[in-house]
Amino acid sequence: MTSRPWTALRRPITTQAGDLAHYAPWRNPALFYRDGERPPGLVIPGHLDGSEDIDRLATADRVTVEPLT
Repeated sequence: MTSRPWTALRRPITTQAGDLAHYAPWRNPALFYRDGERPPGLVIPGHLDGSEDIDRLATADRVTVEPLT
Protein backbone atom coordinates (compact mmCIF):
# COMPACT_ATOMS: atom_id res chain seq x y z
CA MET A 1 0.00 0.00 0.00
CA THR A 2 1.23 3.48 -0.78
CA SER A 3 0.51 6.69 1.09
CA ARG A 4 -0.65 9.89 -0.50
CA PRO A 5 0.57 13.34 0.52
CA TRP A 6 -1.82 15.33 2.72
CA THR A 7 -2.66 17.68 -0.14
CA ALA A 8 -3.89 14.70 -2.18
CA LEU A 9 -6.15 13.60 0.67
CA ARG A 10 -8.25 16.73 0.36
CA ARG A 11 -8.21 17.31 -3.38
CA PRO A 12 -9.41 14.24 -5.36
CA ILE A 13 -12.89 14.70 -6.79
CA THR A 14 -13.23 11.01 -7.66
CA THR A 15 -12.18 7.73 -6.11
CA GLN A 16 -9.90 5.31 -7.90
CA ALA A 17 -10.01 1.53 -7.93
CA GLY A 18 -7.68 0.41 -5.14
CA ASP A 19 -8.29 3.40 -2.85
CA LEU A 20 -8.36 2.54 0.84
CA ALA A 21 -10.69 5.03 2.47
CA HIS A 22 -12.50 6.01 5.65
CA TYR A 23 -16.04 7.37 5.39
CA ALA A 24 -16.12 9.71 8.39
CA PRO A 25 -19.90 10.33 8.72
CA TRP A 26 -20.58 6.61 9.30
CA ARG A 27 -17.10 5.69 10.61
CA ASN A 28 -16.82 2.95 7.98
CA PRO A 29 -13.72 1.72 6.16
CA ALA A 30 -13.97 1.36 2.38
CA LEU A 31 -11.88 -0.30 -0.31
CA PHE A 32 -12.84 0.79 -3.83
CA TYR A 33 -12.89 -1.81 -6.61
CA ARG A 34 -13.72 0.71 -9.36
CA ASP A 35 -13.42 4.42 -10.06
CA GLY A 36 -16.33 6.58 -8.95
CA GLU A 37 -17.63 9.74 -7.35
CA ARG A 38 -16.15 10.88 -4.05
CA PRO A 39 -18.78 11.66 -1.41
CA PRO A 40 -18.19 14.43 1.17
CA GLY A 41 -16.56 13.09 4.33
CA LEU A 42 -14.43 10.49 2.56
CA VAL A 43 -10.76 10.43 3.58
CA ILE A 44 -8.37 8.46 1.36
CA PRO A 45 -5.17 7.70 3.29
CA GLY A 46 -3.82 5.01 0.96
CA HIS A 47 -4.00 3.03 -2.26
CA LEU A 48 -3.19 -0.58 -3.19
CA ASP A 49 0.06 -0.99 -5.12
CA GLY A 50 -0.59 -3.92 -7.42
CA SER A 51 -2.98 -3.81 -10.35
CA GLU A 52 -3.50 -7.58 -9.92
CA ASP A 53 -4.88 -7.02 -6.41
CA ILE A 54 -7.10 -4.17 -7.61
CA ASP A 55 -8.53 -6.35 -10.41
CA ARG A 56 -9.35 -9.10 -7.90
CA LEU A 57 -11.41 -6.68 -5.75
CA ALA A 58 -14.25 -6.55 -8.29
CA THR A 59 -15.01 -10.26 -7.91
CA ALA A 60 -14.03 -10.82 -4.28
CA ASP A 61 -16.57 -12.26 -1.85
CA ARG A 62 -14.47 -11.24 1.15
CA VAL A 63 -11.52 -8.92 1.69
CA THR A 64 -9.11 -9.14 4.61
CA VAL A 65 -6.97 -6.14 5.54
CA GLU A 66 -3.94 -6.92 7.68
CA PRO A 67 -1.15 -4.70 8.99
CA LEU A 68 2.27 -4.99 7.37
CA THR A 69 4.78 -6.87 9.49
